[in-house]
Amino acid sequence: METLTQTEQPLTCTRVPSTHREYFLPRLFGEQYMLTGESLVYRTSSYLFQNYNGGYWNFFNVSNGAQFMAPESSEPLILDAGENYHPFCGETVSDEVAGLLATSMALSNLSFVIFERKQSTYHVADKFYLLQQFIGQHDSAKLIYSVLD
Repeated sequence: METLTQTEQPLTCTRVPSTHREYFLPRLFGEQYMLTGESLVYRTSSYLFQNYNGGYWNFFNVSNGAQFMAPESSEPLILDAGENYHPFCGETVSDEVAGLLATSMALSNLSFVIFERKQSTYHVADKFYLLQQFIGQHDSAKLIYSVLD
């Protein structure tokens, strides 16, 4: 029996143009939870990065259907583990890596909020796993997975 192998194409991300920003959050978090999800991304960033002080966020679509938000920062963000030590504490990360971390954590946390309300977590779980596929191909995958663990 012959098996077919599929060549895995690298995933790509594109910035969402300003004319389509209004559709982004409902697609990422679902209409019912878009404000909760957005707020979780901002709060997670305040916890994760020593020098994060809010600001403008860019939105990105990934070729596999994943999405993430990323801060637009004038300087690299510094990882802060808070009470949890990880080997990358004190390292600087790009806006993209910061966004991948914050969005992943927000999707995970949001799934627990939705579960507690006895609603389906399928949408945010799907978005989380699609984003993990993109992270797996990212140059900073080791750092990102270490922090997410």
